[in-house]
Amino acid sequence: MDGMTLATRLKARMDEVGMSQAELARRLGLAQPTIAKLVSGASQRTSHLHRIARELSTTPAYLIGETEDPSEGAVPLPTLETVLEQFGQVFVPLLDLSELVGDPSASGSSR
Repeated sequence: MDGMTLATRLKARMDEVGMSQAELARRLGLAQPTIAKLVSGASQRTSHLHRIARELSTTPAYLIGETEDPSEGAVPLPTLETVLEQFGQVFVPLLDLSELVGDPSASGSSR
């Protein structure tokens, strides 16, 4: 594995999906300096490569330079609905009922 390829592609992929080092670290349960070392090239190996690739919607093969297509073979992150379904839950959006019942402070009743 070419460490600079990993560093370069990791940084590029984070930029493409709009994810900061801190956010990636949070999602993986890692310390932010761990991600910083990978992005800078100071660290060239990680046992978390598969998890990192998944969070960035790509593959380990792309991150280490074995393929040129970041989406080829990538497993998409599950949707909220898929995760809830796995746990037998249903998503119920929060409804704003203020328009239906009106604004009580605008009722015009002064005492």
